[in-house]
Amino acid sequence: MKTAVACLIILFPLLASASTVEPKDKYLNCNCHITPGLPWKGDSAPALHHAVVHHHKKAAVTPVASGKPVHHKKKIVTTHVVHQNPAGEGYPGRDAIVSSNKLPLPAGKSIYSPGQLVYISGRVLDMKCVPVSDAIVEIWQADPDGHYVRSTLAERLSPAPVFTGSGRATTDNLGRFNFVTVFPGAVQGRAPYIHFRIVHKDFPALDTEMFFADDTRNMGDPVYSSLAPSQRTMLTAKVWQRDVNNPEKGLGASWDISLNGKNPYRHF
Repeated sequence: MKTAVACLIILFPLLASASTVEPKDKYLNCNCHITPGLPWKGDSAPALHHAVVHHHKKAAVTPVASGKPVHHKKKIVTTHVVHQNPAGEGYPGRDAIVSSNKLPLPAGKSIYSPGQLVYISGRVLDMKCVPVSDAIVEIWQADPDGHYVRSTLAERLSPAPVFTGSGRATTDNLGRFNFVTVFPGAVQGRAPYIHFRIVHKDFPALDTEMFFADDTRNMGDPVYSSLAPSQRTMLTAKVWQRDVNNPEKGLGASWDISLNGKNPYRHF
């Protein structure tokens, strides 16, 4: 009996300390990764088309009988790759992002703007798959015709339907966010995609893009095709028909974003 009691006394501190050790996989409730940012966006984006550049070759000198040289100017036309982005593709600025998560139906509207509706849902997580609350998620994209538009306040206050072109949402305590938008049109040879920017005080800001699964244009996109297969997976949203019998109800798209860093608030 004394031996058993002695063993319990010895083992109790070990058991007590073991009970406070956090299980290694407690928070690994998803396929964790760090969503790749796209540092080449903006002024350093890949060239999407060629531009003709004119060069004037140095004048050739030809001697003549009078002793005075004659200069002949020769115009050379060559084609160089020029970094040119579609107008409006870059980040429009915090003040230009519309504070609504319904791009085709902003506040005060009763009719959706034209286009196939897309209901986006997802989570913002840290590198250990812990949800990140109060993260600001901003999106901007092309309209169904492949044009970047910026709605004005007057357009949003008018009774006519309007597509805002951008939106903003804040994640809840489980890291969830959602948007309603329209399927973007292709822009200058690129596949349909949506720009995302995620900002949180405890993490580096992330600028990235979301592509749509099974779109046949993805591999022809100069950005998407340049990524490693694992990175393409991270930037590709799962897509499904919300109601096969009622296509007008639009598409569903699910996409999780993992930030580079650890959430200081691990309990939720």
